[in-house]
Amino acid sequence: MTISTTLIENNWLIQMDGLHDAPAVLDRPGNIFREKYENRLARADKMADWFGRTDLTNFSELIEAMHRPWAYGQNVVDRMHRDLDGLQINKPKSHRRRVRFSEDDGAEICYDRLRSGNPFWRTTRRQLRTSLKPVSVLINIGGNGGRTADELLWAASAGISTVEVLEAAGIRAEVFVCDAVSRCWHNCTRGGLFSMQVKAASDPLDRDTLIAATSPWFFRNVFFSAHTLPADDCSEGLGRHASLESMPTLINRVCSDPRRIIIENCYTRSDAGNAVRNAIGVASAAA
Repeated sequence: MTISTTLIENNWLIQMDGLHDAPAVLDRPGNIFREKYENRLARADKMADWFGRTDLTNFSELIEAMHRPWAYGQNVVDRMHRDLDGLQINKPKSHRRRVRFSEDDGAEICYDRLRSGNPFWRTTRRQLRTSLKPVSVLINIGGNGGRTADELLWAASAGISTVEVLEAAGIRAEVFVCDAVSRCWHNCTRGGLFSMQVKAASDPLDRDTLIAATSPWFFRNVFFSAHTLPADDCSEGLGRHASLESMPTLINRVCSDPRRIIIENCYTRSDAGNAVRNAIGVASAAA
């Protein structure tokens, strides 16, 4: 288990290392919400709009589902791709001058090479190179309790589409799935940031993993259960949804990349499309 909780400026930073931490979050003895959430799963047919699926009845089935393709989520991401058909990044390019030596032509003579019997005419030529630096993508999968699963899925779809466009251009991406809350712990005086890294820049792109980790059924079970990880008691339910941008100190602890891309507050198809286009514009300018 690689889970950490740190109190920073009166806010909790809860970091999980990947999907493999989810079982420990769900099954830990301190998860006071376990019975409540498993009961919700058991009647998921009545909460389909909230979870996004009805075929999970307990945490064991949810953990298994994290490692299987989710057809509905795939369809939403595919729909996003159709909306973004043709969107791409022009691979960033730079020029540098490279020194060349010749026996019979050049701009100036290198006398050391002349005396040593080597080609001595020196010239420089412009050489075209691509410069592709990894980019960090943070996807805020959270939302207020009144948001439907379909609404939450648009941020997930926007984040995944952004990553796929980046990697198609040869720009490797590291991906963090996040949620931010306010007024949650310590008599509603503390907020917090939840973070789970689901892809390192060196990892191959695994769409099924990204879809599972950004799904509403994952968020509303694993991330909700993670509210019990800090030492403080949860107050006022699970707090209030907040923006990642509102917690710069905590975000910098998760990812210090100044070129990071944050995807959040996307609850419609239009929101998601605009978020991807903006993100790709930022990535193109910063590359």
